[in-house]
Amino acid sequence: EDLAGAIQASQARDAWNGRVSLQVTSATRIGLLHELSGIPNQDSMGVFPTGDGLAAFVCDGVTHALIGSGDLASQTAAACFARSLPRLVGLARLEDRASGMLDAFEEAGRAILSRSLALPLGRLARDP
Repeated sequence: EDLAGAIQASQARDAWNGRVSLQVTSATRIGLLHELSGIPNQDSMGVFPTGDGLAAFVCDGVTHALIGSGDLASQTAAACFARSLPRLVGLARLEDRASGMLDAFEEAGRAILSRSLALPLGRLARDP
């Protein structure tokens, strides 16, 4: 009896064609070292629609960056990924998606380096 009810419930779920809405939120907490050192949160994230759902990415900051900053790096990477990753969703071949991911990472790396080099050198200028 329980099995028959579970099968019926499953079939009803599969046959349902109503709309589903999602609300995406995120939360992050800096660690104790960041709190004590006054280092800001360095996490960034993004969400974009796919053909049948949502995809998300997270960019973790580089706490000990010699040039630039971790929050600059994660924010720059997130902005690059928000532009480039949605284009990969429609690609059927795994090789094309993998190549696109590599391109996205390289683009983000170049953008992070460019933005970081445009800033004063900070700790790198004082490090022997």
